[in-house]
Amino acid sequence: MRATTGTRQARVPRWLGDAPSDKVFYCCSGEVYRNVRELEAGLAQMAEDYFVYHVNSEKNDFSKWVQDVIEDGYLAGRLAGCQNRAQALQAVRERLDTADAPKARRQARLRTTLPRTPTPAPESAAPLRQAAPPRRAPAA
Repeated sequence: MRATTGTRQARVPRWLGDAPSDKVFYCCSGEVYRNVRELEAGLAQMAEDYFVYHVNSEKNDFSKWVQDVIEDGYLAGRLAGCQNRAQALQAVRERLDTADAPKARRQARLRTTLPRTPTPAPESAAPLRQAAPPRRAPAA
């Protein structure tokens, strides 16, 4: 039986996880990608000739890896249609946005549904007082 802590944990899509260590993506540049976020970072800085090595008229290594290892058919299909690095990067970023969107919606919902309560000042904080005006000497 699994112990619960009383708090709900957000579900993380399986395709956001790391690939098994024996199925990571080895780029011809020497980079190693373990997950979709690392693939995004790699595509962002990858030279176009490295991209063309992996994606050309004969093959699409990124699409195949995402399909077979990451098990995200949607992103694999999007990558299969990409002709250049910029298109592939855009496809990966849009897919990652779908993973981040539920978190943003939850945060927005919490902001609108939770009552706003003022944060009490620490007890050590003294109330602000205005300085008294200087006293005038009595007229002689």
